[in-house]
Amino acid sequence: MFLLIGLNAIQNLNGFNWISVGFGEYLEIDRNRLSPKFSMTNLKGFFAEPVAQSMLAGLLSLFRGIDQFSVLKDQTKWVGDPIREQLKSLKNANVLLYGYGSINQEFERLLVPFDCSITVINSSNSLDELDQTLSHADVVASVVPDHPNTRNVFNLKRLKQMKSSSVFEFWKRIRYR
Repeated sequence: MFLLIGLNAIQNLNGFNWISVGFGEYLEIDRNRLSPKFSMTNLKGFFAEPVAQSMLAGLLSLFRGIDQFSVLKDQTKWVGDPIREQLKSLKNANVLLYGYGSINQEFERLLVPFDCSITVINSSNSLDELDQTLSHADVVASVVPDHPNTRNVFNLKRLKQMKSSSVFEFWKRIRYR
């Protein structure tokens, strides 16, 4: 990348603020060529509130059948009791947060009124701990940066461990090559 090549060539630069929230695309910078005082910052937290709100809105939409109601409204159909049996409440749900950056922290804060049981699995946990919790989760929210350690974590084997009624929220920046 031109920006990275140019940045690595500047020996006396003290810092840089990236115009992104992630860091994966900047892992290849040779920091040894930069000043020891060089600091990199990014927009961490910038999108936490709107993304977490979108996560909650989508989750409530699925649990409360808003997606179905929207279709039925367009068809001018009233279903009533049969659809009520399919609706779920977020109250006391088991929520697994995979990753605990600013977005999942904000999502957890938004879940407080629903008295959810929250389990956090982050980089200090093992994948065995993730495997032990998946089958109990009503909601799995995966919000992690693109990194070799986060790629393919939710493979077919792990997705099959989840309850068929679970909701899987996958919010990840993916590198396209």
